Amino acid sequence: MTIRARMRLVCTSLLVLLGTAQRAQAADTQKLLPIKRIRLYEVGVGYFERSGLLRDGSDLSLSVPAGHLDDTLKSLVVLGGDAKTRISAVEFRSRESQSLAQADAGLEDADTTSIDFATALAGFKGAQVEVKAGPRMLRGRLTDVITLDRQNAERCVLPTGSQAAPESCVEEKEASIVVLSDSGELARAALASVSSVRALEPAVAARMTRALAGVTQRASSERPTLRLHGTGSAPITLGYIAEAPIWRVSYRVVLGEGGEAARIQGWALVHNDSDEAWRQVKLELVNGKPTSFLYPLAAPRYAERELVTPDEPLSTVPQLLAQNPDDMWKGSSGASSHVTRAPSVGMGYSSVSGYGEGGGGRGEVGSVSSDLVSVGNLAELSGAAGVEGATQFRYTPTAAIDVAAHSSALVPILNEPLELEPITWFGGPEQAAETAVRLHNTSSQTLPAGVASIFAEAGFSGETMLPRAKPGELHVLRFGIDLDVELSETHRDDKSLPQAYAYSEDVLREHLLKSSHVSYEIHNKSSRPRTVCLALDIVENARVTGADAVGYDSALGRAVLTFRVPAKTELKRDVDISQGVMRNLNVKDLSWWYLRDVAREPNIPAAQRTILARAADAAYALAIRKGALPKREADVAQLLKDIDRLQDHLRATLGNSDDAHLAAVELRAGELRLSALRARIDTLKSEIDIFANRQKSALNALGTPR
Repeated sequence: MTIRARMRLVCTSLLVLLGTAQRAQAADTQKLLPIKRIRLYEVGVGYFERSGLLRDGSDLSLSVPAGHLDDTLKSLVVLGGDAKTRISAVEFRSRESQSLAQADAGLEDADTTSIDFATALAGFKGAQVEVKAGPRMLRGRLTDVITLDRQNAERCVLPTGSQAAPESCVEEKEASIVVLSDSGELARAALASVSSVRALEPAVAARMTRALAGVTQRASSERPTLRLHGTGSAPITLGYIAEAPIWRVSYRVVLGEGGEAARIQGWALVHNDSDEAWRQVKLELVNGKPTSFLYPLAAPRYAERELVTPDEPLSTVPQLLAQNPDDMWKGSSGASSHVTRAPSVGMGYSSVSGYGEGGGGRGEVGSVSSDLVSVGNLAELSGAAGVEGATQFRYTPTAAIDVAAHSSALVPILNEPLELEPITWFGGPEQAAETAVRLHNTSSQTLPAGVASIFAEAGFSGETMLPRAKPGELHVLRFGIDLDVELSETHRDDKSLPQAYAYSEDVLREHLLKSSHVSYEIHNKSSRPRTVCLALDIVENARVTGADAVGYDSALGRAVLTFRVPAKTELKRDVDISQGVMRNLNVKDLSWWYLRDVAREPNIPAAQRTILARAADAAYALAIRKGALPKREADVAQLLKDIDRLQDHLRATLGNSDDAHLAAVELRAGELRLSALRARIDTLKSEIDIFANRQKSALNALGTPR
């Protein structure tokens, strides 16, 4: 029998054992408390309630998947009952950890993804077994499983198909097992000839089944039963949390026609991934994210204790067990040791929780709102702010639902009128026109994020994503391309005037009044009037005129200009924008003439102009010396080359000619000049530090930013 066939035999036996357990569990389901209420959350957990009547001596129970047992134990709550009702205990069969099950079966070193035949047999070592090896039947205690890496004995095998003489055979190792019979006979059988091994001790078979169940992951299909022990007679409810698929929502936005109000329909998609059908279950969907984590609780845990050994080494093996003093005298020494099994380490957990939202930057690249130059507050024009009175919102369908096991359902949770205004959206002057609606959440509920399908008189109009919308919030939902509206920027005139400066840690903060005069042309080729919205990169600290309405989208961080364009019309508008912005400038990158120019700006306070002029003077002196330093260093490099040349010439003439005399004079002059240049370089470096500190000291007088 091949190893694969033997593995099938092992797995078949395991399935039979597990199937028996599952049939026993199926009988228990007649006493299970039915699910009556489910509350699903956005964090992948659900709260489940089971209800029934507790009577004296009754055997109520609930069943959960094995993987949910830890969650159930850490969250189980008993509700209902009366003053005379008492729950004395909730009993369940202990779940043995995989590491303990393998250690108990002698498989602690086995690969947890698969177990081969020889490894499984090693778990039977020391147990009474019945072995079928070819025509032989061995019965006794399994003494050893000798794998190829431990095998010393070899047998002689002829090559396959060889006609050679027997003496030309090849030595080959062979894995084997060793069995000690009840009569004391030690028998050995080749592992390849073994077709079956049966444990004769029920305890050995049970612990091997548990170990193999953990390794083959069959334990995940078991459903532990929790039994209630109590007294009294009253309706009772058990609540607990367990892992559950995340519920999601999708919307249908129906635009009103002929004076009808627009409506939004919300449908929640829920999944029953369990083996148990939901029958007349009251469902609640929670739009919130309570903290929830995994925690190992069900399996027994054992504390490690310090191993204290006697001061004098003592052996667990008698010295004279297999030898005598004469053998010891000859140099044979007995092994003296004690075996300590490494402690099995239970599974831990790593909890990483939290979530956040990202947002885009706003305003001119490198610029943010100034806190020194106040122009206006566009955020005040953004409409009603979102209000959220609690961290969680519940959506409760009006009727109880039925969902079969391993099935899903769409459940209606919302159908009410909302303020929806059809618009044409431009993400910028260079962007294409998009059809959109401006949604105002006038409901009292927070709308979860989800996909939205838009319907109008022509039927389906497009799809979009609705972000999480709190009560009172405004959102623009874009769902298609508008081919009938064009927008272009025909003229722009920008000016930036410095108003004030601040300084901190080599950063000069420049506060500017930025003014823009922009001309737009909007062409509406449609037979219907259009509301055109243009999003611009403008900071909140701004004032805008020339549009029919101005708002600010805090989610986008952009100003939104609105123009009402009649049908078949080409509209021209001049828009004036004033912004108070601030940008950070690295002082090391600023030129002296930049500081000189800003020091002459008339809008800057006189005291700051004086400070900036002083910093510009220091920057000028600093720039002169920084410019001179490379030239002096280049002079030194060239002079060193000349000195090397003169020294080579002197060595060649041996110092006995007029040329040598002149070279010596030049060499002396060069050395004196080199010394002066090096002194000048040292002076330049010192002066660079002096004027850099002088510039920094001058700018420090501007004060730190508020």
